[in-house]
Amino acid sequence: MLDLPLEPELKALLQDLIFQWLIARDLCALAVSVAPDAHRLHGLRAALAKFSELSMEAERQLSPGA
Repeated sequence: MLDLPLEPELKALLQDLIFQWLIARDLCALAVSVAPDAHRLHGLRAALAKFSELSMEAERQLSPGA
């Protein structure tokens, strides 16, 4: 991704988006394998909400005419 001809701001946004997805994946795995404690579920919801926000922004920036 870093080698793609994208604006630096968009590259940073995509990196943040991937990071939030990885956080959500890890928290989900812990909730399943260890326990679905409230703090894990809260963190999972927050990571997915941030992922959703970032993905909509990435879509907006990648759309023609944006």
